[in-house]
Amino acid sequence: MLAALAFTFVATLLVHQAGRKDSARDPRLTIGLLALTTMLPALIWFLPKIEVLPVGDGVVSTGTSFSWVKLVFAIWALGFAWRTIRLLGAVLTLRGWMRGSREIGFAHGVSIRVCECLTSPVAVGILRKAVLVPPAWSEWTAETRKIVLDHELAHHERRDPLWRFLSAVACAVHWYQPMVGWMARRFVMQSEFACDAKVLHGGVSPKTYARVLCDVAAHVSPSPIAAAMAEKNSLESRVRRMMAAAPSAKPSLSLAVFGLLGLLAACSFAMIARKPLAVKTVLREEVEIRLSANPFPGNP
Repeated sequence: MLAALAFTFVATLLVHQAGRKDSARDPRLTIGLLALTTMLPALIWFLPKIEVLPVGDGVVSTGTSFSWVKLVFAIWALGFAWRTIRLLGAVLTLRGWMRGSREIGFAHGVSIRVCECLTSPVAVGILRKAVLVPPAWSEWTAETRKIVLDHELAHHERRDPLWRFLSAVACAVHWYQPMVGWMARRFVMQSEFACDAKVLHGGVSPKTYARVLCDVAAHVSPSPIAAAMAEKNSLESRVRRMMAAAPSAKPSLSLAVFGLLGLLAACSFAMIARKPLAVKTVLREEVEIRLSANPFPGNP
């Protein structure tokens, strides 16, 4: 657990430093560090260990001793189970949206479907890609429909539903770490900035795009593997960014360096962390029998 806490701190610092001048920097660094955070327990288990501190021969305890390790694991398991149940519930909700929708078109390998229970378009699906649109879709102008569709297709082109699901898994595994939640929220914002930039590069003016975003904005809470076009909690920052003509997020050498540092940090913490030592348990009854036994059984 200490290794996970230490690496999460390093990962958060790298994401913060990468976005110090522009918080919309390439989200691939953020999702990559989130992936390393999720895989850290596996790295700790499989990578060879470097002996930094002397390793003991094990701990001997009685059967009635209190195990703090078991208590901490039980607390973590409860939190993980709760977050996993919430994630599964969100996935089931998404499946319900898909089943209750009807297909009205197809674009670039993505199904366009009308969902009666939605008020804002969302990009959904990892294997079966789809864009779910509200019933008001047919009443929108052709320009609005094109802008909305370009934005949602950009999410699928970037595989954002998959990456958002991965970030939700990371939050479930590390539910006790607020820094992981911060990185997941940063990734969602970065992915929205990236899709906005792609639409604007297609020739749409910032004023027109901002107007469309405000028109279709709705307070929705989609599944972690769905990407809503205009969630109210991110709308203001996105509009301000596009109206300020902020530079689009582009890959750079510094991001590659930050990513390499994150990988080296993950491997280092995994190799320094020691696997749990085997604990030899001695029952109280056995202790009492040994203490009461005759040390010289041959003598009467």
